[in-house]
Amino acid sequence: MIEMFQMWALIEVLGLLLLPLTVTVFHNLPDRGWAFSKTLGLAVFSFGVWFPLMCLPTLPYSQPFILAIAILFSALCLVGLWRMRATLLKFVRLLICRPMICGSLAILSIITTMRILRLRLPQNCLDNHHLLLSTPGSACFLA
Repeated sequence: MIEMFQMWALIEVLGLLLLPLTVTVFHNLPDRGWAFSKTLGLAVFSFGVWFPLMCLPTLPYSQPFILAIAILFSALCLVGLWRMRATLLKFVRLLICRPMICGSLAILSIITTMRILRLRLPQNCLDNHHLLLSTPGSACFLA
C-alpha cells in the first residue's frame, strides 16, 4: 500500500513543479491551470524519459537514468518557480489554497477507497477477471 502513496506523492510533486508552466499557458482560466498541472507534469516527465531513449537507443532504461531525468526536470522547474515566485505566491494565497488541499484530499480518498475495495475482493475474482461479470451466481458477481 505504500507504493500507492508514493505514486500519489510523485504526481502531486510533479503538479507543483509544473505549476509555472500551467499558470503561464492557462492564465485565462479561473484556476490558472491547476487542474491540468498534475496531468501535464506526468506527461512532460514521461516524455522526458521516453524521448532520449528513442533518440539514443544505447541509453539504458534504468532507475539511475530516470533519477537523472527527474533531477534535470526538477532543476528546470525550480528555475521556473523562482522566476515566477511573486506571481505564484499571489496566486496561491488568493485562489488556490483551499481548493488545492480539498482536491488533493479528494484524490487521496478515491485512491484509498479503490485500494480497500481491491483488497476486499476474493483472490479468485482477481485471478479470473474475465469471468468477473459473466456469472451472476458466483461470489465475484459485481453487477
